[in-house]
Amino acid sequence: MRYRGVASVSGNFFTYGANTFSGTGSSSFSGSLAITKGLRVTGNITNDVLSASRLVQTNGSKVLSSVSNLTSWIAGTTNQITVTDDGDGTVTLSTPQDIHTSATPQFSRLGLGTAPVTVLEVQGTSSASYGLFGALQVAGFSSASYSRFGTGTTGYSSDLDTANDLLISGALEIDGNAFFDGKASISSNFQIAGRFV
Repeated sequence: MRYRGVASVSGNFFTYGANTFSGTGSSSFSGSLAITKGLRVTGNITNDVLSASRLVQTNGSKVLSSVSNLTSWIAGTTNQITVTDDGDGTVTLSTPQDIHTSATPQFSRLGLGTAPVTVLEVQGTSSASYGLFGALQVAGFSSASYSRFGTGTTGYSSDLDTANDLLISGALEIDGNAFFDGKASISSNFQIAGRFV
């Protein structure tokens, strides 16, 4: 069937086979249009129900609709990535704190090469050009009010009680000179290999 001009159908209209609608005019359907086979469109499809510049989704009935909140589709991870809907069809991804090269992020614990047991845990070789410490604890994890090498505890708590006091639990070798400006107390043997002047 070939028809030129305006055609109006008030009831159901069934067609079988290929249908071609051409021309500069438009074909309007006030009801539903059911297509059981494929639909090829060479022009644009405009859906007035959709919002401009938004992603499209289908609901449970397979009806097209605009995505109103992208956070329903993009999920963040607690304490890692935060997803914020901008209200204009876009989202902003952010971290809990700044991590750029000039930032000063804070962590309760940090492990490098291993899981942290203390505030900072480093597995392997590390180096530093300058160190600033309070009480220094070496070879042990429990803290003390004084600095120490080893895990032993002082028997002179009235003398060793601040960060500038030092306890060495193991052996100590000094190959150079040693200077004592205060008193020295020895509770066991005292050996010398050279002259005692």
